[in-house]
Amino acid sequence: NVREFDIGDKILIGPTVVNKLVIRGIVTGRDDSENSIIFSIEEMISLPKRPAKNYIKSKTITVPANANIQEASRILVRHDLHGAPVIDKNSIVGIITFKDIAESLAGGKVNVRVKQIMSKELVSMEGNKPFYEIVKLFNEKNIGRILITGDGNQIGVISKTDVLRELLAYY
Repeated sequence: NVREFDIGDKILIGPTVVNKLVIRGIVTGRDDSENSIIFSIEEMISLPKRPAKNYIKSKTITVPANANIQEASRILVRHDLHGAPVIDKNSIVGIITFKDIAESLAGGKVNVRVKQIMSKELVSMEGNKPFYEIVKLFNEKNIGRILITGDGNQIGVISKTDVLRELLAYY
């Protein structure tokens, strides 16, 4: 019922079922006889449809579980990363971030191995899930990296920075 809307009301339409399109705008008029509203679009958002696995960088930079924090820091700095997956016997076993390293140093733990301070909680997503699911999971879990899997195997990692780069590629 369009009579519920007044001129100047802010409206949000979506996300649509198929394309996850979201439109935000302001009501500028309405036609009660046609049961329709007229609004000015302020924002229109549509996320890419390709599956998550399409956003994995070709080469995922990893840190060995037995590396010390100085070696881990060098790897992160060299590749301009805030964090990276930790690898042990060709499997990702955790995530190490500069925050983990800083907390270790601040706590007086200088001579430790990455496996002692890394985050062991891995958040993963099936590679065939759509892009918007990545964005949703980053928001829900408040994390910086998601492990992408395919048929139960680890196939790569996507970071928040990767997502932002993808979205900014259109601007």
